[in-house]
Amino acid sequence: MTQKLKSFVDSFLDHVMRVVAYPVDPNNRIFALYLLSSLVIVFAIYLVKRRKSDEADGESSFVGCLFPKRVWSHPSAWLDVRYFFFHQFIGHFLMLGLFAGPAALACSWTIGEVSVHDPSAAQPLVRWKGTVVAFVYNVGIGMGSGAVAGLFFNMMGYAPSLPSLLGVPILMFLFNVVGYNLRHSHVWLRWPGVWSKVFPSPAHHHVHHSCHPNHLDKNFAFMFPLWDVLFGTYIMPEDNKDVKFGVTEKDRGNELDTCVNLYVNPFKDAWRLYRPKRQSTAETHAEEEINHHPAE
Repeated sequence: MTQKLKSFVDSFLDHVMRVVAYPVDPNNRIFALYLLSSLVIVFAIYLVKRRKSDEADGESSFVGCLFPKRVWSHPSAWLDVRYFFFHQFIGHFLMLGLFAGPAALACSWTIGEVSVHDPSAAQPLVRWKGTVVAFVYNVGIGMGSGAVAGLFFNMMGYAPSLPSLLGVPILMFLFNVVGYNLRHSHVWLRWPGVWSKVFPSPAHHHVHHSCHPNHLDKNFAFMFPLWDVLFGTYIMPEDNKDVKFGVTEKDRGNELDTCVNLYVNPFKDAWRLYRPKRQSTAETHAEEEINHHPAE
């Protein structure tokens, strides 16, 4: 028992050290260089807006523009912060077995609502709430990369190696540098003209999380918006006046206001989605039996 406890404590401490090292790990989204580049981008946007007005996004200072009260004073923003620490230091161990295989696939849609649980506040830590979605995404990436590498090896006799920078595939590195961390922020940034259909931008992903009727089921592409263009799911408004983060009215009422609810409620919703189908199927079979064997 003592050995098992020691092993668990060692494992937990190792994980804590990995979390603490996120800012110096190029493979992590909050690597210091990625955060710095996002800061530079926000500052450039701030300067442009200040030239047009005395205030940028209703704030007269850069710090106010970077940390607007309407976002960081909102309960949802602090729930994101609490969830980050809860998941990284506690939930990581509690949910390992639960977030696997069929359970992840069955509940991924309802858990997607977790990342947009509030219509009025968004900030970078919100991405950490997509645990199951990230799980499915990483599995898909691994399978796709393995299939391509295997096919290439069989055809050419060797496995290709992707060009990298600081140990990160160069496309992903550039993606992170040009504002990935602004995708889940209040900062609106879109590329001009046709370029917004080719290269990813924070605005593209903002629309994906918008509950405006025109924005529902749009902008699914993770990196290249061209996929949305090809499948007819692309939309890019000129500004963000109609972009409202959150879920639609019909999805309200299932409060995601605590860390526990962020974990539990999506599974409850998934259960409600699948249970009526099973009940209706059973009722249909019962009716068929009655029709085949009518009462004398």
